[in-house]
This record gives sequence, C-alpha cells and structure tokens, in this order.
Amino acid sequence: MKLDVSLGLLMLVVFAVLNVAGRPIPLAWGAALFVLGWALQFLGHSIYEKRSPAFYKNLLHLLVGPLWITAKAVGRA
Repeated sequence: MKLDVSLGLLMLVVFAVLNVAGRPIPLAWGAALFVLGWALQFLGHSIYEKRSPAFYKNLLHLLVGPLWITAKAVGRA
C-alpha cells in the first residue's frame, strides 16, 4: 500500500481470491506444490538468469515480488 495504493488494493483482492481457491487443496498437496514452486524458482534463477534471487540480499523482496508480477500483469511495469 505504501508503494502504490491501487496495486496494493488489487493485490489484496488477488490474495483473497487465491486464499479461497486454495482452501479445498489438502495440506500435503499444498506443501508439495509450495516446495515444487520454490524449486522451480531456484532452477529458473540459476539456469536462465544466472543470478541469485533478490531476496538473498533483502528479505523485503519476498513481498515486492508478487507486487511486481501483478504490476506486470496489468501493464504497469
């Protein structure tokens, strides 16, 4: 919200929808998908970008990443 109010509100809606959509998924499946997602992220960074993820240097980038993806999806990045 501090960086961009409209994108912050959009992210709030996106997170609410994802929360509702993810509720029926069993915990074991959710954990497996989470681990798979992180593994794919690290593979992508090491193979394609040849750089470490930004959150290695600053943990706040874990919060900025989803905002960046949303901004890109709506054509604002």
